[in-house]
Amino acid sequence: LGEEDEEARSMAAWTLGSYAERGLVASEVTEKLVGLLEDEGVGVRDRAAWALIKYAERELVSPDAVNKLVNLLDDDYDEVRLNAAWAISTYARGGLINPDALKKLAKLLDDEREEVRDVAAYALAVYAERGLTHPDAVKRLVKLLDDEMEEVRRSAALALGEYARRGHARPEALDTLVRLLEDWNVEVRRGAVYAVARYAEKGHRHPGALRKLSKLLNDEDDEVREIAEYAYSLYEG
Repeated sequence: LGEEDEEARSMAAWTLGSYAERGLVASEVTEKLVGLLEDEGVGVRDRAAWALIKYAERELVSPDAVNKLVNLLDDDYDEVRLNAAWAISTYARGGLINPDALKKLAKLLDDEREEVRDVAAYALAVYAERGLTHPDAVKRLVKLLDDEMEEVRRSAALALGEYARRGHARPEALDTLVRLLEDWNVEVRRGAVYAVARYAEKGHRHPGALRKLSKLLNDEDDEVREIAEYAYSLYEG
């Protein structure tokens, strides 16, 4: 990791992340990877952020990492932005959060790369789950419900569900969320039915939802059926 050659540093970070995927980790490596987040080499920053994700998945984290990862959300290179947002969501699931990430994550919902939009929306969902929201996010999340990439639609729906849970429901989102209850992709249906349930908890109901929820009671996916049953009970009640 301390090599002068940029490619060598990049390869070392990638190798350490690959080892971490297999459960081979060393706690002292984490801080060295954090240092590489400020490396002048784009490939080094990218792979260091990715390796930190793999270490965090093994519950080896550094409190210093989050601040530097937030800075990378503005990076000129989309792969760096992608892995930084992914790492931030991974750290947040473990309880390490930085409110400064919210504004930048909301901005990334407009990123030209679809994978970045997906991960940014998911990270905002994780932050909202922990009670942290941003006012600029909701309108952009509603727009992403029509994204061409199914993963983006899924993550946007999940985030809107969490925002509704925190009192930031946008009733105009329900038209699209209810339509997504019939999406061909099971992950999108999961996200949509979750959001519809959260909206119903807050008293926001859609006249066309009950019929579609009744269909989901026989969905092929166990999770969709379970959440649909709960949402259906809210509508019936």
